[in-house]
Amino acid sequence: MSLIAELQRRRVFRALVGYAIAAFAVLQIVEPVMHGLHWPDAVLSFVVVALAAGFPVVIALAWIFDVSAGVVERTPPSSSLSRARIALVLGAIAMLASAPGLLWYFVWRKPARPAVAESNSTSGRRRVPVGGSPSRGPADAPVTIVEFGDFQCPYTKQAEPRLHKLFEKYPDKIRLVWMDAPAGVHLDADDAAAFGREALRQKGPEVFWRVHDKLFAAAPRLGAPALDRIADEEGLDAGAIRAALRQGRYRAAIDADVDLGHAAGYDGTPTFFINGREVTEDPHGLLEKLVSEELAEARRRTAAGVPPAALYDDFQREADSTPTPVERKALPDPGRRPARGGPAQSAVLVHEFCDLSLLKCAWIEPPLRKTQASYGDEVRLVWWDVSDPQQALSARVLTATVAAGDDGFWKMHDAILARQWRERFEEPPPETLSPAVLRGVAMESGVDMNLYDYAMAIGVTEDEKQQLAQARSLGRAGLIVIDGEVYGGFAPPHLWRAAIDRALARRH
Repeated sequence: MSLIAELQRRRVFRALVGYAIAAFAVLQIVEPVMHGLHWPDAVLSFVVVALAAGFPVVIALAWIFDVSAGVVERTPPSSSLSRARIALVLGAIAMLASAPGLLWYFVWRKPARPAVAESNSTSGRRRVPVGGSPSRGPADAPVTIVEFGDFQCPYTKQAEPRLHKLFEKYPDKIRLVWMDAPAGVHLDADDAAAFGREALRQKGPEVFWRVHDKLFAAAPRLGAPALDRIADEEGLDAGAIRAALRQGRYRAAIDADVDLGHAAGYDGTPTFFINGREVTEDPHGLLEKLVSEELAEARRRTAAGVPPAALYDDFQREADSTPTPVERKALPDPGRRPARGGPAQSAVLVHEFCDLSLLKCAWIEPPLRKTQASYGDEVRLVWWDVSDPQQALSARVLTATVAAGDDGFWKMHDAILARQWRERFEEPPPETLSPAVLRGVAMESGVDMNLYDYAMAIGVTEDEKQQLAQARSLGRAGLIVIDGEVYGGFAPPHLWRAAIDRALARRH
């Protein structure tokens, strides 16, 4: 009997294929679970090696044993094949079966690095001058962490315990510098940032950091009652605070922080720069890992003669100061897509890509409306619907607004988003956009209900699907395009305003 025939008789190939499929399935499960539980990357490496080691075991077991009708029996030996030849062939098969996976994982695979931004400088550092921004920790600390944060941002709030742990682990080794980057979707974030700056002016850095901690403790409820309570607890001049907020005294300073962060390449809050090295997330304790690396680098530089007080300046000398370029996107003529605001021929076009069934669109709406209102007829908002016709809720809301026609679209648009918006960013109840609710909104908006009922009965038409396909190919939900410049819907509105101002300047 030939060796190939013997391998087939003992079902070795079948066992090999079955094990390979099972190993692949295990990897698909392990990797997301590992990241979700914040296990180190080494865990995945151990799993890959263990699965590879299983190939020779599976092959040996398949050769030795036979499973028939649920009974495991020892396979009768073949007298025509030598044991040495069998062992050599089985070993070769095991190596060939496991080699592609091992080579892919340890040689060809390029692990993603989503949390550390790339830089044009050889050091991977970005130029982030700290100026007179409030800081806690020694001024000559070997590691400076610049944080671009938002007092009402839940992710910035979640980062606070990690920062406190770093200060506990490395006392006197870290300086934390605060930079304001209030997002427009956080309606109280601007006032909270100005409140912190006024506390700094009135009573200095120590009180600023107490106010900083209390703002995060109260977040996301940072309206006037919370600010008044904190002001009273810290003995601040409430009248001066109200005047500062009313007059926008710190508008330019806050916008300057936003510009600095945008130029350095930050993308959302919180973003940290560890001696200039950017971290936008903290997977697997990356923040602490970079701090440890920077402490070692600081010791090397100090040993080479750099004074401790000059360490940050020394790091910054090799940092990349090239502003991060603004992403640009050329859009086709919007045609008859819904639009409102100034005249199409002369106004700056602000294109919004969104899906009315998504909660994020409800969050984006207030700051976007406020920005548009501040420019009057100089700005025109164009709506690019990126609803998913395969999703029942998305398709239902789309059909309801299309049924409203040109005259009723914006009334439906505003009413639908207003029903979803929640102060604390909670998910609205499922019935918020039920068929009955949408029908009621249509009636309140003055929609022809005969046309509405007909449109809801036939669903999304082929023409509408083509419109959706074009919009979805050009942008994702939450994207804002201003005269070709691309921004996120959660960006600080100052960036939108700056883009509009540049577009208006180009028209004059």
